[in-house]
Amino acid sequence: MTMQIREESMLRLYETVQANDEPATLVENVLELGATHLGVDNGHLTWIDTEHGHWEALVSTNETVPPGLTLPLETTYCRRALDRGGPVVIHNARAEGWECDPAYRTHGFACYFGTPIRIGELTGTVCFVAEDDRSEFSQVERVFGELTARVLEQELRQQQAERQLAQRRRLTGVLSRVLRHNLRNDMTVVQGYTDLVQSQLDDEDLASRLTVVDDRIEELIQLGEKAQELETIVETDDTHQQRNVPAILDAIIESVAHGSPATTIVREGPDEATVPAMANIQRAFRELIENAVNHGPNDGTVTVTVEPSTSELAVYIDDEGPGLPDQERTILDRGVETPLSHGSGLGLQIVAWIVDNHEGSVTVEDTADGTRVGVHLPTSATSVWGSAQSFLPLR
Repeated sequence: MTMQIREESMLRLYETVQANDEPATLVENVLELGATHLGVDNGHLTWIDTEHGHWEALVSTNETVPPGLTLPLETTYCRRALDRGGPVVIHNARAEGWECDPAYRTHGFACYFGTPIRIGELTGTVCFVAEDDRSEFSQVERVFGELTARVLEQELRQQQAERQLAQRRRLTGVLSRVLRHNLRNDMTVVQGYTDLVQSQLDDEDLASRLTVVDDRIEELIQLGEKAQELETIVETDDTHQQRNVPAILDAIIESVAHGSPATTIVREGPDEATVPAMANIQRAFRELIENAVNHGPNDGTVTVTVEPSTSELAVYIDDEGPGLPDQERTILDRGVETPLSHGSGLGLQIVAWIVDNHEGSVTVEDTADGTRVGVHLPTSATSVWGSAQSFLPLR
């Protein structure tokens, strides 16, 4: 009978993986299968930020552990699985001496089966829990529980690989279109002025013409630097951590203000507002703040406002400039360039790329005084693992 149950469960697991469901559905189905086989109340997938002690349920089979639930890591059994580097199996918490553990005292789960998984730089667990104790897990159940975690880990790694391949293809398209367009046009200008200077070396306007050449060359240098920066951002396997956005903004504002003392830059909103983000999010904020300063009046004001809510954290940059050209708005709206829409550089491409890979969005609107650009970042870690540009398309 045990052999029959094992073979049926293995067959169902295989069929579930081969069903070609959306990744989020696949994960939920595998968790459901695991919970049923192990005879527990709930199966769930977690994301864990060990540096900040942050634990979050990403996908769950029911409301026993609702998706989006966040907890201090120290109050969970998962910390034990991470410390051990392997499965932690509890069938009767009180009988096994767990009654004083913070996880049991806080949540009261008498039964727990948790296995750590790792997807690139992301760490999490696959867990199965029940409020009531049960008989000891058999060897067959232990193997199946561990296999379930390994199957999910492999599926998520495949999603990551596909995502990285899509990023590389997108990068190739961006660099090809932007660099080909800008370099061709700017080099034509450089060549034209060079020919003119060579044929009229005694021209009184030589100095001013050489200045134009120098400006174009400098623009090309900066374009090349930003192209290299964009490629570095794409290739870097960065880590999502809980980051305090106001503190990041304050550091950027101090740096930018030092180089543009005539412009007033102020920040409004709370001093504490965290989101799960990669370190490169500060590059996106810096690009937008610098853009607001550079395109506004020298003695103008740039206002950076932080507005947190339950589902997202919004950062608005208000300037007193003439506004973004339509072609650059398109970059921020769509996140990509099209053959009919070429931006003047790669700065906004960097912003669009970074925000898109945080599952966020960028908004642009005209105001009475200038332009307001908004960056909207989700506060839940489900977006870190999920959607078409991440591991699980959870929308």
